[in-house]
Amino acid sequence: MDEDDFLSSRNLRPFGSADFGRMEALATRLRALGLALFGPTTADLERQLLARYPHIPAGFELSDFRKLLETLERFPSLDDPRYACLAQSSTFAALRATILVGDRRLMLIEARIEVVRRAIEHLEKR
Repeated sequence: MDEDDFLSSRNLRPFGSADFGRMEALATRLRALGLALFGPTTADLERQLLARYPHIPAGFELSDFRKLLETLERFPSLDDPRYACLAQSSTFAALRATILVGDRRLMLIEARIEVVRRAIEHLEKR
């Protein structure tokens, strides 16, 4: 079985430059949404969590929020031993940092997930 046989037997196709362009555009859109939703500082993130509902940035659709939530939830667990070698990276170290919101202590990734969930709930009620 060659590569073409394998791909066709599973209804797959090669990943092409158009696919890359779509993925890059999606990543750029999700980064922009994340920055607009979480803000550049932890104080901005805390404000979003303390608000009755998060400030919803203009120019994004509910599907963008759902995709951002899906992406954040797929982030490797910081406690998963399979990713122990990544625990020393600056990205993982930053996400392991905690913030205090009211009487709750949350890791940054947890706080971001909570903001997106609450934004989705608010958008669905509109």
